[in-house]
Amino acid sequence: WLGQIQYKQNKYQDARISFLNTAKFKGTAKRADALYKLGITSKALGDKAKAKRFFEVLIKTYPTSSSSTLAKKELESLK
Repeated sequence: WLGQIQYKQNKYQDARISFLNTAKFKGTAKRADALYKLGITSKALGDKAKAKRFFEVLIKTYPTSSSSTLAKKELESLK
């Protein structure tokens, strides 16, 4: 939740670190959401290539998650 608060406060670098800390735990149910938020945060920071990579990893790893559906829409907007 910390990353989400930081993101809403436009503290994108801090949010990125918080989401990375969550995403590194592969067994957690929040990993798909963290990968999505990493993509969104990277996009907000202007790093579209990194955002695309996070979205692609999310879609490949968690294809049936709701975050994956959102990531597919974000990928389309990056083209």
